[in-house]
Amino acid sequence: MPTKKRNNTCKFLLWVTFAAPICGQAKDFIGTDDIHDRRGETVSTRLRPDYDAQGVTAGVWTIRPSLNSEVGYDDNVLSSNSNKEGSVVLTNEAAVNAEGNWSGARVSIRSGIADYRYLDVSSQSYTNWGIGATGTYELQESWSVFGGARHEARHELQDDPGNPGSSEPVGYTLDNAHLGTRYRFNRLLLQPEVSIRSYRYDDAVFNTRELSQAYRDKDVYIGALTVGYALAPGRSLNLTGRVYRSNYINTQPIGFIPFDSTTYELMTGIDYDSDGIWNYRFLLGVRLRQYDDSRMKTATGVAADGYVSYRPSAMTTVTGVLFSVMEDGSTPGDSGYNRTTGRLAVDHEYLRNVILHASVGADYVNYLSQDRTWTSLSGTLGGAYLLNRNVRLFVGYSHTERFASRDADEFDRNQIFFRVRLAL
Repeated sequence: MPTKKRNNTCKFLLWVTFAAPICGQAKDFIGTDDIHDRRGETVSTRLRPDYDAQGVTAGVWTIRPSLNSEVGYDDNVLSSNSNKEGSVVLTNEAAVNAEGNWSGARVSIRSGIADYRYLDVSSQSYTNWGIGATGTYELQESWSVFGGARHEARHELQDDPGNPGSSEPVGYTLDNAHLGTRYRFNRLLLQPEVSIRSYRYDDAVFNTRELSQAYRDKDVYIGALTVGYALAPGRSLNLTGRVYRSNYINTQPIGFIPFDSTTYELMTGIDYDSDGIWNYRFLLGVRLRQYDDSRMKTATGVAADGYVSYRPSAMTTVTGVLFSVMEDGSTPGDSGYNRTTGRLAVDHEYLRNVILHASVGADYVNYLSQDRTWTSLSGTLGGAYLLNRNVRLFVGYSHTERFASRDADEFDRNQIFFRVRLAL
């Protein structure tokens, strides 16, 4: 159960490689519960009956509780280029996930809490938590409906491009609900869906002064339609269109221009499986945002969403992800930013219970109404040792470098961690 966002490649290592229950950013619900099948299996997603926790069975339910404790060190907690402060970081996470299966129906309930304590810079400590459920019901063999809802408490940290400059993490809640249906007719796939997201922000701290962030509270309504055409089993062409409507619910402070807007997104691409060696899906298109207030310029950007996996052998897999987002601004006159993120990871099964990991990543942020850009490059090395079905050990190191058009945005960071995971 991830998260909004800490550009922390250690947490990315845990999310991609070991599917930790909580990390910075949650993926949007898109109803693609059948994406990962045996053909797309990777070293990190492969079932290991001798080392996977079996869970607790109660009727049709399988319940999987887990507990993670981590100690690490971050040498630049404040993401500063001139005033670097390091800290020992203690992380404790607990999660309880439940899966229910009936004839034609599946339900997943996920809950968890993650507490981050910076022992030497206590002002940066924070706690995230969330709970939610998703489900799928097959009306017919070719027709199903899906939906879900989730409540999360998250934080924007110092290195988040949307942070308004707060000296402490900015807390907010996100409520997300979605409903959709998937219908297959011969080679044709139709998938309409609707969703709503509600953001509510806590106060931000500037030095010792608290300032309200209620002007950022908003509701976002989303409608989407995906049309797919199957070329062959596991190979299809897809066209996706989305409309986002953002309504800010509170009066803007004096000097602020309202951010209410409508965003249009159109992407096309392919979902392709090459006999289990290559798997990739990629959507590419355009995104356009029109603001209700004429003083705000129309914003455009590239819309991209991609995933690729390559299995040169049964013991090694290479995976990559690429996606882009357009986010609203958080300060007067700031119309937001475009962000494009890419990651490439290699996982190798050195032994049945020893998994090695290496990854590189890049983030590019372009602020729409400012002459301001930055590029962040990161690299991670790590590994996992599976003691048995209930205990796993993780160790990792990451380095991040950010290059920017403004000196204040540049920084470098080193992080190390050691984690113990207990699961039933």
